[in-house]
Amino acid sequence: MNTFRIHNTQTASHQSADMLSAIEGMLGFVPNVFAVIAESAPALGAFVELNNRLSASSFDATEREIIQLATSAENRCTYCKVDG
Repeated sequence: MNTFRIHNTQTASHQSADMLSAIEGMLGFVPNVFAVIAESAPALGAFVELNNRLSASSFDATEREIIQLATSAENRCTYCKVDG
């Protein structure tokens, strides 16, 4: 399994660091999924946009979380894996 670096504003590229700072400003912290994707500024930008569009949907916060968890489980995401 690949090991992914969890970036912060000091280790990420300038573009990614700016996005991580904005995420931290909105949420109060940077979720690891954003910090890992920060390895690539274009990928992080796309993921931020995807999350913004999902937030603008008719789904409430609980429904959005369920969608994201179900997608992770369906795709057998090892990063998001829950034992059991």
